[in-house]
Amino acid sequence: MSTVEGYMVRALVKEGDTVKKGQLLFMLSSSSRQVQEQTAQAMVQKTIPVVSNQSPILHELEGRIELAKIRMQNDSLNYVRYKNLYEQDATSKSNYEKYLLQYQGSSKDYSNLQQQFRQQKLSLALQLQQAENQLALSRNEVNNGLLKSFTDGVLYDLYKREGDLVTPNQPVALIGRGR
Repeated sequence: MSTVEGYMVRALVKEGDTVKKGQLLFMLSSSSRQVQEQTAQAMVQKTIPVVSNQSPILHELEGRIELAKIRMQNDSLNYVRYKNLYEQDATSKSNYEKYLLQYQGSSKDYSNLQQQFRQQKLSLALQLQQAENQLALSRNEVNNGLLKSFTDGVLYDLYKREGDLVTPNQPVALIGRGR
């Protein structure tokens, strides 16, 4: 019995043959399933470079993180300077608060970009996993076109011949225990 639809392209046994459990008996056409597998394989191949540490998306985020870090460090220095000046009554409170807010803002920007980088990396890894899962499913579908015996026995009757359309759950042959 087949789990997929396809035309029987090859019968490896004939009526009266003894068959073993797991023996390949029939091959169904699988052009659409092979196309699906090739498409899934191509998707995996296209996704791998995007997920690598050299990916343009991650590289661009790393650049933004580096700039945010430099800005945060600069704002931190200015904040410390103006804090010391404010504590010595050498500058106004509004000046001190201005640099405090700049430092807090740039620190938050830096933190947000780091979080965005981690989320992007996770998202890309999930994309790759989905592509790999689709490839595994496609390969399984191709293998479903290879009909094997479920039991040891004798092939008593062939219901389908080469060139016949086989649909899911449709018997292809009758196999029974030997005489």
